[in-house]
Amino acid sequence: MGTYWLNDCVPTLQKNLGSKFKLYAGYSSRSRSSGGFDRICGIVMHHDADSTSGSDDSVLKYEYETADDRPIGNFHVQRDGDIWIGAAGASNHAGKGGPVSTSRGTVPQDAGNKFLIGIEASNNGVGETWNNTQMESYLQLVTELCKFYQLNPLTDIYAHWTWCQPSCPGRKIDPAGPTPKYPKFGGTSGSNKWNMDEVRKEVNARIKTTPNPGPPPNKGEDVNWNPTSATVNDITAAPPVSETLNGEWNDWAVISFLKTIQKKGGLSVTGKYNQETGDYINSII
Repeated sequence: MGTYWLNDCVPTLQKNLGSKFKLYAGYSSRSRSSGGFDRICGIVMHHDADSTSGSDDSVLKYEYETADDRPIGNFHVQRDGDIWIGAAGASNHAGKGGPVSTSRGTVPQDAGNKFLIGIEASNNGVGETWNNTQMESYLQLVTELCKFYQLNPLTDIYAHWTWCQPSCPGRKIDPAGPTPKYPKFGGTSGSNKWNMDEVRKEVNARIKTTPNPGPPPNKGEDVNWNPTSATVNDITAAPPVSETLNGEWNDWAVISFLKTIQKKGGLSVTGKYNQETGDYINSII
């Protein structure tokens, strides 16, 4: 069973995306049968092929509550620009495809669901124009996830169709369709598959600098503390990855902090991470 969940990114997304970022009921504990992710290695962008006459809200209910293969995707970007997180654990979205190489390691063939964050978006995929509001939300979400998980946008962002390409090319076409605000993606008419090189360039430009491959730097080593007590939340600014300490901690910031104080013969630690609330129970004492 996978042990890494996306609950830790929620506060940052709430802060940086604002009121358009929504929490779908039950998201914090929702996953496919394999549980959490094995590791976060990248992002897969989709369109959901729903009808333009349908309701985006009904699509959410289908993806997260009623579909046989639920949950479908971790996030969903609606036509009005609202962004929903519906599953913090691994979801069903990638299917057959791969293997692919990312800055975080190789994702094995047909194992994308365990390593890649899935983003669904409302679009029929056969010529519906992607409106500017939705496009901006989509790009903002991908950018924020790359920043939070220190993913390299030039190597770690995939379309559903590019994920499929290595082992089963042609199986999927999404995302597709005209993108007038970003014509280099999908053109201005028709149902062309998006040019993911151009998408990656755009996200990379938004981040300003390309993250270095490999694990995040040990920022905890630079912390100059001499405390008598502290809480875990004192160092939540450090980027999380799927490491654990004694099977109970899965936030890199905490691990870094603990390594620092252990070296200095400082504090002892009690408590564990609560996946449902994203909080830490008890504190470092």
